[in-house]
Amino acid sequence: TNINWYPGHMAKATRELKENMKLIDIVYEVIDARMPISSKVVDIDDIIGNKPKILVLSKYDICDKKETDKLLDKYSDYSIVQTGNTPGVTKSLGWVRINNDIELMDSPGILWPKIENQENAHILASLSSIKEEILNIEDIARFIIHKMNILYPANFKERYKLDIIDEETIYDEIAKKRGLLSKGGIPDYDKVYLTIIRDLKEGKFGNITLDR
Repeated sequence: TNINWYPGHMAKATRELKENMKLIDIVYEVIDARMPISSKVVDIDDIIGNKPKILVLSKYDICDKKETDKLLDKYSDYSIVQTGNTPGVTKSLGWVRINNDIELMDSPGILWPKIENQENAHILASLSSIKEEILNIEDIARFIIHKMNILYPANFKERYKLDIIDEETIYDEIAKKRGLLSKGGIPDYDKVYLTIIRDLKEGKFGNITLDR
């Protein structure tokens, strides 16, 4: 399934950032430490020009630090700040006065206008940078299982008390173990898909990094 998503508030924020960049002295760019490639805007320099940049990693406390740190070499021209699990809720640009000398312009998260690499798009969707409501939840759940089976099979099996990961029959097993059943004991697959997605989002699989 192709994912192509760019909500109106992101397009507006990008336009307003370009218009206000002359007022900015330094830029803090925030990316998700669990997906330091997929969550980074590839054309960010076209927006901010030659302004000094500091890269901030959110959710560093729940990433696979070994794998994420390998990827940070890609951004060796940045200063890097590591932060904890702090979700962003900003929807529009806004100025915040820090003290008499410093004002902060807070921007909503910005993704690529068109995500050509569907691996990156699915990683973004899996970690809920893209809203669940507009996605095919079965497709995203299948992607998560596939990635976990490759990268962190032990974490996934431990979460659901599984002996093996069979990517075709696993939904029935999870439904039975978690009581995600309809009348007559029939697996409620939508609930299974959402459980997998939310468990990943909430860090229930342990410290992971999906980018490589």
